[in-house]
Amino acid sequence: MAIILEPPQSAFEAEHRGFFQPETESHVGVVVQGSVKTTGSLKGNEDDNVVETYDVRLLVGPFWEDVRNVVPKVTIDGFDSTSPDEDDFMQWEVSELTWDTVGEQGPNQNELRIRLKFRIDVEGEHAQVIRLGYYLLASGRKLGVGGLNQPGPVKSQG
Repeated sequence: MAIILEPPQSAFEAEHRGFFQPETESHVGVVVQGSVKTTGSLKGNEDDNVVETYDVRLLVGPFWEDVRNVVPKVTIDGFDSTSPDEDDFMQWEVSELTWDTVGEQGPNQNELRIRLKFRIDVEGEHAQVIRLGYYLLASGRKLGVGGLNQPGPVKSQG
């Protein structure tokens, strides 16, 4: 059975965000790139023949009133092994990436956030994933009341 991990917002770095124009002119397009610390949460098993499986959930990007399309990518941006010469087996993998939205967000409690859902496998007694990266293109009819920069933190562009 997989362990569920939902990092707190304090573990996220400020995101890079920007706009793009989708083919459908009635939609707004948003680009999001960010990173989240997972140190101590995504570890291998003491038995390095066992693959630890984690179901990870990340709330990312701005608030939306309506989101229709998301094209996400998740990567392992940091990996640590404190004693690799003692491990017989070592691996890490991101798989089963999907997305949905979570409601009752934002200042008016009627906005949505994009939630990335995926599986992380970690094998190796002293192995751990210490940082995850994500990138997505999203489009929908309308952003939330705060626009592109809510919720923060967001890195300044320009």
